[in-house]
Amino acid sequence: SQGPWAGQESQGPWAGQESRGPQAGQESREPRAGQESLGPQAGQESQGPWAGQESLGPQAGQESREPQAGQESLGPQAGQESQGPWAGQESQGPWAGQESQGPRAGQESRVQAAMKVLTRAELKLAEETLRRYLPRSQQVCTGDGDTSKVEAYGFVMLINRVDADPIDVLVDHWPDFSVLLVKPIQQEETDLYKGVCIFTKDDVSLKNTLLGTDVLDWTQYLCLSIDLCHEEALNAVAAKKGVATTRMSMCHMMTLRDPADLPTDRLPVRISSLQESHVTLVNSTWKFGSGEFSERMIRNMIQNYPSCCVLDSDAQPVAWILTYPYCAMGMLYTLPEHRRKGYAKALVSVIAKKLHSEGYPVYCFIEEENKLSYRLFSSLGFTEDPSYRTMWCSFNQEFLNQKNNSFKVCA
Repeated sequence: SQGPWAGQESQGPWAGQESRGPQAGQESREPRAGQESLGPQAGQESQGPWAGQESLGPQAGQESREPQAGQESLGPQAGQESQGPWAGQESQGPWAGQESQGPRAGQESRVQAAMKVLTRAELKLAEETLRRYLPRSQQVCTGDGDTSKVEAYGFVMLINRVDADPIDVLVDHWPDFSVLLVKPIQQEETDLYKGVCIFTKDDVSLKNTLLGTDVLDWTQYLCLSIDLCHEEALNAVAAKKGVATTRMSMCHMMTLRDPADLPTDRLPVRISSLQESHVTLVNSTWKFGSGEFSERMIRNMIQNYPSCCVLDSDAQPVAWILTYPYCAMGMLYTLPEHRRKGYAKALVSVIAKKLHSEGYPVYCFIEEENKLSYRLFSSLGFTEDPSYRTMWCSFNQEFLNQKNNSFKVCA
């Protein structure tokens, strides 16, 4: 293990940082806790009460239409449409100091809103909320997206324990969220390759969030993972954004409840953790490797999450397995000349026992066409829910290809 694990006090989302407002050097776009938004931010020219809206107060040279001291406000003037909630009226949208109620059942939201970034304390509560769904989600697919909480739970669990690359966890409402989105913070251009995980309870909430907020930049390369049952809704969003969807992979989710029955035979080989010097080797053999873009992600995984490998007589890896930022084991690979020696079984057994001993869920994603890996994990006691599939899809793939080519030219 390269980072802190269960039993250690969480450093919060990122050590030494206050969770999770604007990034360093950025000005907050939202009012501080307990303050009501007063309109334009500091340094901005006022456009009236709100940019693009008709002023509700007097313009220069006009007599004020507001009530004088001691008078009760009568709401909007005769012949005018109300611009917001008035005394005795229910608000029709989110206003300063009020929590948005979201769209009515079955309706798509027409209101631009912002997702809430969870704080350090809220991340711990989110972990507990997601954990309560795990037994059901690992056994049955209800069609409401609950199974995707396994991946989201893995993300949040590791964020609460490991001080790795910064990641935001955002929700549409708190604490009763319908959409939870895990989004790596882009510090460098190569961070674009890091995937976004989306959990949603229903298609309407998914559409409202992705169309009604600017949480994702649809002009750049995007890689998303989501429950297959929401594919149609995601494609509809992409169509409205004017981008094409490319399905990268479709996977079974396989879980192991108890590693007690895993093989205990010790092979006459040396097993160790991967080191940073092995990043290029791992990246060159990974099916989805993409030059410098994926190298940064793999380096982060080796530095911060469990990994193990079989070393040859020259102390070089000949087989390995890593842990993704959402706690799933993956990137299992054995060099062709060292296959059929039992290395893969040994590595899966070692890392599964480690994850289980630390209190993490033990699971992996196997591509539908990868029959060999499916048989391997099945033989070790991993099981799947045949009705559940997760998919990874990308948008603006040509953007990534262009960037990769520019990196090669510079090199």
